[in-house]
Amino acid sequence: MRWALAALLLGCAPRHVPAEMPPPEPERPAPPAVHAPAPPEGTISRRELDAVLAAGPAQFLDRVRVKAFRPDGRFRGWEVVGFGMRGDPIARFVTLGDVVGTVNGKPVERPEQFSEIWEGLRGASSVTVELTRRGEPLRLVFPVVGP
Repeated sequence: MRWALAALLLGCAPRHVPAEMPPPEPERPAPPAVHAPAPPEGTISRRELDAVLAAGPAQFLDRVRVKAFRPDGRFRGWEVVGFGMRGDPIARFVTLGDVVGTVNGKPVERPEQFSEIWEGLRGASSVTVELTRRGEPLRLVFPVVGP
């Protein structure tokens, strides 16, 4: 009997009819990414350099892996042995196997020299790297461009 009463009530109860739903809005394409123009070949953008400096020396050394180069037992510079990630923009400036001797005329043998160079880059108008590539000395000069 209860069964019949429930069926009767359910059958007679007004049914809720959902209001017609508006059609979904079409997906809008994402706005185009805004990228600063790449700096001219052979230069470093001020923005890029400032970002590297702001991240700090530890992050830089995670991005560019080096080891002491001592072919005759004496320190000759820092050999680039790897990059923290594939396609790192820093690889535009140095390549695997390069042995860096000085940056902006200062040797980078000791931590305090590295710190001095790091701080000097904040206002530098160019970055000059003296290195050895495939046994040949090389002097690379990268003007810093942009605001």
